[in-house]
Amino acid sequence: MKHKVLLNKEIHPQAMNLLKQHFNILIADNPSEEALLKKCAEANAIITRTSSYINKKIIEASPKLKVISKTGVGVDNIDVSTATEKGILVCNVPGVNSVSVAEHTVALILAVAKDLLVMDKAVRKGEWGKRYSLKATELNQKKIGIIGFGSIGRKVVTICQSFQMKILVYDPYLVSSTVDKLSIDLVSNIEELFKKSDIISIHVPYNEKTHHLVNSSLLKMAKKGAILINTSRGQIINEKALFGALKDGSLSAAGLDVFEEEPVNISSPLLTLENVILTPHSAALTKECSARIAVEAAQAVIDVINGEKPRSVFNEGSLRKKGFVDFFT
Repeated sequence: MKHKVLLNKEIHPQAMNLLKQHFNILIADNPSEEALLKKCAEANAIITRTSSYINKKIIEASPKLKVISKTGVGVDNIDVSTATEKGILVCNVPGVNSVSVAEHTVALILAVAKDLLVMDKAVRKGEWGKRYSLKATELNQKKIGIIGFGSIGRKVVTICQSFQMKILVYDPYLVSSTVDKLSIDLVSNIEELFKKSDIISIHVPYNEKTHHLVNSSLLKMAKKGAILINTSRGQIINEKALFGALKDGSLSAAGLDVFEEEPVNISSPLLTLENVILTPHSAALTKECSARIAVEAAQAVIDVINGEKPRSVFNEGSLRKKGFVDFFT
């Protein structure tokens, strides 16, 4: 008899075809907790997208569960602690979305810097004279501050260096010797990065330490006319503070792919601002990346059911400490 895998939503057809070879597939009627609870009791594996929170209640209602696989990098929508207590592997797909998210980041930078949305609307309204507003700016020789130097941050740097931009990086887990050959400046604190950068781009995971990392006091330190880009997680920025900074000119503009509340509330004051470009948490949702992510997430649960170690087990260290070492010996 085949094992059973529960999905909160169908994933890419390539991954679905792969799963069908190894599992009976259960698909929740919708991504809600209630819908998942109706089907999780028989699941040996769960594959989840960002639209569901795999919480303690769901995990405890899944006695056969061996692995939770995320079609993405961040696992903030999974109760990793409860999963670890029960010896359940939590898998993610680090690095798989790096190209797509980095390209999206730079697209937002360009769209904001060149005032593209405003210019597009002007043409459609017959406001040809808008071309003389002179709000667009060049990227050449501008300083971009990268918060978090993981795989996405590094790819953003590579692209931005092609514009001859100057690179500042803040990442408390890096040492200078790591970046000596990369033609970047490693700053010692985030305040310095905000004071010096023309563009600031966020690439850190969301956790207790990064919750509202970007707040009103930090935004007030921003260089006059700076642009803020976020393609990581919305909760890293205090949106109330961000709105204030965009209104009072502490920041000239922002490009956001993520929000504190998703889907973003249509009453959010951010939606009223002309100097903000918004996308619906879609940075990784390219044709190529959606296939890669889904296939790797599917392969992770197949590996676990076959008794093999997946490529990336997010909670491997914690599982080892608790004595769950079957997959890691």
